[in-house]
Amino acid sequence: MKAAKLSHQQQQKAADLLQQVQVIVASSQDAIISTNMDGMITSWNEGARRMFGYDAAEVIGKSGSRLWPPEMWSKVPALLKKIAAKERVNDYDIAAVRKDGTKFDMSISISPITRADGTVIGASVVERDITDRMKSESRIREADALKSKFIQIVAHQLRTPLSAIRWSLESFLEENLGPLLPGQKEFIRMTHDEAVVVIDRVGDLLTAMDIEIRRASATVLLVKALGGDWKNPPPSQPPGA
Repeated sequence: MKAAKLSHQQQQKAADLLQQVQVIVASSQDAIISTNMDGMITSWNEGARRMFGYDAAEVIGKSGSRLWPPEMWSKVPALLKKIAAKERVNDYDIAAVRKDGTKFDMSISISPITRADGTVIGASVVERDITDRMKSESRIREADALKSKFIQIVAHQLRTPLSAIRWSLESFLEENLGPLLPGQKEFIRMTHDEAVVVIDRVGDLLTAMDIEIRRASATVLLVKALGGDWKNPPPSQPPGA
């Protein structure tokens, strides 16, 4: 009797936990999808409906390939292979396609679904729309590029007149244009020293910008050498790695 009561309590606890999980999945802003090992969709939450535009009835039992553009289809076997090996895929950024055909950027995390005996029977996929993040990062890159260009232009435009001022002051200090009174000479020397400091700072700024540009160029060359797209570099840990 005591054992039966304990078993009933365990079943009730499991049922309560399952209900909590179902509520969390249903109310999540992220798309939470499950598939079998053939890549067929077996569950579809409200977040997925909002993100992709499909009702559950339109996609359950259908291939998940409709959610990605054709260029992504070749990656599915590698993903399923990792899941079959009970490996997780975390925060992998890919392109996705809504029902209306529009593409957007999303980050996915995939976990294997297993039976009690450990057999992998499918995958749980959590997908998050990162379009705003990608746009923000793109704007930051563009702003950095504009900032670098602006600094280079300003620095170069400052360097020439500052150098001319320094040479003129040196000519005065050497009294090539006539003798100077002690007070005049001291004032010109102080002005000359300040001009030299500013010129050195401009030089340091240009050197720093050249280093930054060389680093960026080296990154582009490396990505191209690896066969990637330098504008959209591949993730550091691709699913097939």
